[in-house]
Amino acid sequence: MYLVPILVGVSYQEQVLDFEGMKIRITLKYNSVCRFWTMDVFEIRSKQMLAQGLSLVCGIPLLNRTLQSFEMFVSDESGENLDPIELSDLGSRNLLFIDLKERL
Repeated sequence: MYLVPILVGVSYQEQVLDFEGMKIRITLKYNSVCRFWTMDVFEIRSKQMLAQGLSLVCGIPLLNRTLQSFEMFVSDESGENLDPIELSDLGSRNLLFIDLKERL
């Protein structure tokens, strides 16, 4: 399980991860009106959008409906299993992880 590095308090951010031979671009966006985070996942080498506008929620595999070999999920470090609703939640109280489906 690998922790995705997140800049706390930044409402729009893009990161590129080298993961298991893939180059994955993750775009995180915070909606301040409705108070939730979304994520886009794009595989750069194959030029495939894997997920778009996916809400970041705790307790479920986020890429469960895709055929990708990897999975992403959000944890709540407070132990309350609360979704990230504040700008400062993601990267502090809530962490984003990536791992191969076969290891989960």
